[in-house]
Amino acid sequence: MEFKEDILYYELLNSQTIYNLLNIFHKETGLLINIFDLQGFIHINFFPDQSQNPFCETIQECRHFQITCSNEDIFKMGKEAIILKKPLPYICSSGLTDIVTPVLIKDVHIGNFITGQFRTSNQPESNFKEMLMSFPDKSKIKLLTKYYYSTRVLSDRDLIKVTDILSFMGNYVSTYGENFIYDYRNKFQGNDIIGRTKNYIRGNYQD
Repeated sequence: MEFKEDILYYELLNSQTIYNLLNIFHKETGLLINIFDLQGFIHINFFPDQSQNPFCETIQECRHFQITCSNEDIFKMGKEAIILKKPLPYICSSGLTDIVTPVLIKDVHIGNFITGQFRTSNQPESNFKEMLMSFPDKSKIKLLTKYYYSTRVLSDRDLIKVTDILSFMGNYVSTYGENFIYDYRNKFQGNDIIGRTKNYIRGNYQD
């Protein structure tokens, strides 16, 4: 596996096509999503109607947990996902489920899609309970508990669907990225990826 930083890859991460792709995913699934480069920087700002889960917002008011969340998503789990070369669902240290999807172009790892902040049907609560025990502001324990149990729950079937969609998106970005790099001077727009992704999500997530 080759790890590389290149200005054209960062141009790709900043492109309107990637923005449109993430926006389609969010509108069709209702899930938050973003793309991070290998240094942990966000290249597409959250869309206006994407608000972070209040559970996560409250946790990240504590600097220690904010750093833990970022390092876990972007670095630790991102490295595991790139070994598998496919989306990796996992339970975060605070007890919610996230999915990291590596973005590859010609076997070059340029970043990760990250979506999540939901619960699953049979999800264990051990991480959540351990987080509560160590959370420094005890006055927020009841609020965190309320937010946790009001967090959206995905069925096992929907989790599989979302993971499949992310695989599809990752593969298409790989193909689009090769065209983007090859045809950069002509400002390749990648309209095909948008239409095909929208049809795929609507056909596979909403059946």
